[in-house]
Amino acid sequence: MNSAHIHLALSHAPIFGSLTGLFILAAGMYTRKNLISITALILFVATALAAIPVFITGEDAGEIIRNLPGVTDSAREAHEELAEKAIWLMGMLGALSAAALFAYIKIKDKFNLACKIILVLALLTCGFMIKVGNSGGQIRHTEISSPPIRQNFE
Repeated sequence: MNSAHIHLALSHAPIFGSLTGLFILAAGMYTRKNLISITALILFVATALAAIPVFITGEDAGEIIRNLPGVTDSAREAHEELAEKAIWLMGMLGALSAAALFAYIKIKDKFNLACKIILVLALLTCGFMIKVGNSGGQIRHTEISSPPIRQNFE
């Protein structure tokens, strides 16, 4: 198993973790059930931790595929630039979620405000993670990087 394999195996965790957490947090805030919101915050912390090995293996994965047919430097570099921004957003989301969990234990009256802030950050992070995943897919999946070929089936 090399860095490219690890990168590909784990790369969906930040996307689906942030998306799932976003929906769970929204449900917790809508229903005013703190336990549901706490579940989302724990998921955000776990997702941020899962994003670390994805990011760390990314550069080596890029080097492994560099000379494969159809792989362009521009696609790899675009993905790398987005990933560098995304890891910071995910880190902020994880850190704020951990702080909100602490706030729930110590300062319960600030928990709802923290959840509102985290919901906005989670929406931004989730959108960014989807964009990063899409740009990574375009490196090797030409079917998503170019317009589809129209065929006449008459």
